[in-house]
Amino acid sequence: MFNSEGNLHTHWLFIASTPRHLYQAVALSLQGNHPCSVVLFDLDENSPLVSEATTGHYFDNATILTRPRKSHQRRTIFAQQQAQICELIRKIKPTRVYVGNDFQPLSQWALHYAKQQLVRVDGIYLDEGTGTYVTGYSATKRIGKSLEGCLKRLSYGTWYRRPKKIGLSKYVDERWVDLPKLDTGRNVKQLDQNLFSTDEFEKFATNVATRIGYNSDLLEDIKLLFIVPHLSMMRRLYGGLDQFQTMIRALHSSGYNIALKMHPRTPDGLELDDLPVHYLPPALPAELVFMLLPQSTLVIGSLSSAMISAIGILGSARVVSIDVKDSAFSRQMQPVLRYLDANVVVFDELRDQLG
Repeated sequence: MFNSEGNLHTHWLFIASTPRHLYQAVALSLQGNHPCSVVLFDLDENSPLVSEATTGHYFDNATILTRPRKSHQRRTIFAQQQAQICELIRKIKPTRVYVGNDFQPLSQWALHYAKQQLVRVDGIYLDEGTGTYVTGYSATKRIGKSLEGCLKRLSYGTWYRRPKKIGLSKYVDERWVDLPKLDTGRNVKQLDQNLFSTDEFEKFATNVATRIGYNSDLLEDIKLLFIVPHLSMMRRLYGGLDQFQTMIRALHSSGYNIALKMHPRTPDGLELDDLPVHYLPPALPAELVFMLLPQSTLVIGSLSSAMISAIGILGSARVVSIDVKDSAFSRQMQPVLRYLDANVVVFDELRDQLG
């Protein structure tokens, strides 16, 4: 397959449905010297991240699919989204289609249609985070997910089949992951460990922060950055909101300048009892924050995709993971944490660990 200049045709298509998928796509596009396109769905087109990614000349083509506003619109909108994807694939003839979540019917549709129409195209799964290595599902929940997959197959068509694990659909040819030795899937490859550690990506992170209205210079004196989970997880991780706030106050009184990166779904304007901390915008993805931190800042948080990224970007010496004793998820995460040589503590011991 050759282009008009007689060179081998290459075009990468990214299907992004989460902020993580989108900034992965940006980072990969910055590394390539060939055309790249991106299709976005389930993302707020007015968010600073989406605005920067789609208007900042990172992609040759950026398509934002319409989001259904009401439940009765879903099937009609889905058909329109399928048509848009089909039109784009016929136009650009991608040689690679990257997805981050092949549970999503639209992601599977893009892979299915590309393989149906094109002779030379690879389906590539990009590391979704902790879901790549652990599921955390109980037996009951696994049965429920399997039934959900059957219903979607009946609803969307025989081309859809929910994989047993994310990234293992029949349309995926390669899995590009952060921790290939821990991935039991097929055709596993190492995702570039320096993907986010380039000057170009740091500029992208700075641009997103600027669009949010955040001045990254405010991070210069921060010694501890807490990645705060959704408020519904506070009791499980920290014993409760009061215990978390007590620890933050104690660390502050010990001389630590502290910043909190709240969960993206934290209610607007929520600040925890006027804690003596610096609040980062919830809309600024954690991985972009890591690119902007001073070299001396420690990152602290619960076991999560963001914390795996933090270790990859900053190194294990600058990251402390909060463990939850006697949880199924924690037990599944142990091989990951050992492989990463992660500093793991239970919350009650955090102050002693930090000295």
